[in-house]
Amino acid sequence: MPTLIKLAKTAAIIVGAFAVCTQLTSVSHRYSLEYWFLFSAVVLPVTFWKGLAFRWWSLSALAVAIGLAASPIDFTIQSGQLGLRILPVSYGISCQQGTACYGCVRYGNDPSQAIVLSF
Repeated sequence: MPTLIKLAKTAAIIVGAFAVCTQLTSVSHRYSLEYWFLFSAVVLPVTFWKGLAFRWWSLSALAVAIGLAASPIDFTIQSGQLGLRILPVSYGISCQQGTACYGCVRYGNDPSQAIVLSF
């Protein structure tokens, strides 16, 4: 396969991963979907380029993205105390102490708790 076609397909894979994560984020805002897109944008083109069962990798990535969107728990990264905690999620203009702040906009399937990695 010529290199130019392979590069075009690789770019299409990244655009497709972005489209899937954007559509899922429009229904259910999750920071973990943004992190999953970054992971998929690196791993899926590499599996395609190396010829490592790309179809199964892409279906697995899609299943994980749907699972992250449907999950009541989100994963996020915040600065602060070093550690890994499960915190309730707060919405609004000001953040409550001891919660993961998600801002003012609420979607239909918002997370109730978040696994917060702090550094």
